[in-house]
Amino acid sequence: MKLPSNRRAFLKGAGSITIGLPLTSFGADVLLPHRIYGVEQAPVAQRLVTFSFPNGCDGMFWNYDSILSPLKDFASNLIVLKGIKNPITEVVNIDAHQQGGAALFTGVRLRDEQSNTGISIDQWVSNRINASTFMSRSLVLGVWRAFAGPAFRSPSWYHRSWLENGAPVPALIRPTEIFAAVFGEFSADEKVRNEKIRQRRSILDTVIEQMSSLKSDRSPLSSKHRSLLSDHLDKVRALELKAIELESRIDPVNCRPIGYLPPPVNLGDDGLLGYEHFERVFYLQMDLMVMALQCDATRTGSLMFGSGGEEYMNLGISKKYSDHRTSHYDNEETLNTYLDFRRFHMQNFRYLLTKLKDANILDTTTVVMGSEFGDGRSHAPSPMPHIIAGGGGKLLMGQTLDLPQHTLCDVYASVLTGMGFSAPTFGETMFNTGLINQLFKPS
Repeated sequence: MKLPSNRRAFLKGAGSITIGLPLTSFGADVLLPHRIYGVEQAPVAQRLVTFSFPNGCDGMFWNYDSILSPLKDFASNLIVLKGIKNPITEVVNIDAHQQGGAALFTGVRLRDEQSNTGISIDQWVSNRINASTFMSRSLVLGVWRAFAGPAFRSPSWYHRSWLENGAPVPALIRPTEIFAAVFGEFSADEKVRNEKIRQRRSILDTVIEQMSSLKSDRSPLSSKHRSLLSDHLDKVRALELKAIELESRIDPVNCRPIGYLPPPVNLGDDGLLGYEHFERVFYLQMDLMVMALQCDATRTGSLMFGSGGEEYMNLGISKKYSDHRTSHYDNEETLNTYLDFRRFHMQNFRYLLTKLKDANILDTTTVVMGSEFGDGRSHAPSPMPHIIAGGGGKLLMGQTLDLPQHTLCDVYASVLTGMGFSAPTFGETMFNTGLINQLFKPS
């Protein structure tokens, strides 16, 4: 007996949470709990956000006396990493903007123009701690045109979040779309919220009742699959109740301001965001990211300012040179403009940290910041600039470490270990040299 073609019923939970009842062909054990539910959980409620900026940073300026000066006030919440190797770009004959950006937060080589070969750390953590959140996935945001060189580049240039199968996760741009993705079904009005809860319970009851026949002795399914289906429905019920419980305890005061929509942002005729809008939109994106984390709509996210090689123009910095052009600085004028662009990106990062602190979640959020390579004049893969910020769990904040013996893969494995996960390696095994012991608090 064939099952109906309409094989999947989706239940919309609080925010954007989607609970699926998979009724695809039972030829494989698609209902096995470990494939549906993240069974590996962090021991404490943690959050992780990645933050990227374009065109790298020359290692000689990666310090508080130079381009990191906007971050001095947050030094106790930061680990500044110097000397980190990126052996991936060193062994791959692909443009360093492209390969370095793809390796950032993944630690793997680029497979082709569209796909990476591994998962990024935000998605890796999301798979383990986001099951019970409103969105149930990582919130991926960014501003980009992918205009570099100058030419419009392929997708691998403008993605910083990747799924386990190598597929890039597109960054949401428009703040109104982000707002809808995060808070689309949430209402501060108690009557509206209670009615949505009642509707969801009714939908769930109807679906489970309709599927009950598949659990009976007359079901065309084997006893094994009937048992799996029954177990799955029990878990769906538990997850839905968890979503309802989460929504019922959301305090509109602590999650404000979610009662308003952000101003609309129009894309150009080319379907891309104009550089003149980048700064304003990115600040709105950071506001919404912090709101989503504070309201437990998600516990992971990705923020990207510009693609690799982005020819970003900011008239407040220079009316003559782009961000990318000055990364190839060749005189005093272009060097000073290059440093101004680097400080601009650090000022953006400072804004994110300030918002997390104001929301009282900086100490329970780990932020990993980086760029695609080091010295832009030669597209040098190493040293690759990284900063770890926030509370960090077991990570010892307030340090500046020069670690030329370690790779970006070591950084990511150490961050995940510091958050309480079991992650002795991350990315491609051949590029791991070991956990960075200096990052951890004394045991």
